[in-house]
Amino acid sequence: MADSPPPTTRLPRAPWRWVLIGSLCLNLALAGVIAGALLKGPDGPPAGLWGYGRALPEPYRDDLARALRESRRDWIGPRDALRGQRGALADALTAEPYDPLAVAEVITREPRILDTLAQRGTRLLLDQIDRMPPEDRIAFAEALRKRDKGGKGDHPPPR
Repeated sequence: MADSPPPTTRLPRAPWRWVLIGSLCLNLALAGVIAGALLKGPDGPPAGLWGYGRALPEPYRDDLARALRESRRDWIGPRDALRGQRGALADALTAEPYDPLAVAEVITREPRILDTLAQRGTRLLLDQIDRMPPEDRIAFAEALRKRDKGGKGDHPPPR
């Protein structure tokens, strides 16, 4: 009888699959925290826009806050969709048979939702800027420059 080399052992696939799924879940949790931070503020405008909104001169800052409050119903659907993302991903990850396209659809939906929210906030901000006469745009620009230099040239978020 000929001696044959011992069979090579491979790591079981199941543990690695769970490690990868766990890593994906942690990454999505981090993305959820970031998305939550982006959506904080009165009824959901993206946080990146708050830097601009806080630097707006009066009365535009108050008018932006009013426009956000008046449009709060428009934010409900996308915000609810974001809240449902974790559950939808969990469902897709545990579905039998596993469907990678369903997982990909859930994961790629989130940036689209965030983009929708950002576009709404951007439009409201641009509406205020479009109303400004040149001297108010100059004051706005100066407040932005001061903020970029680390100054306290901004105001608290409108309520």
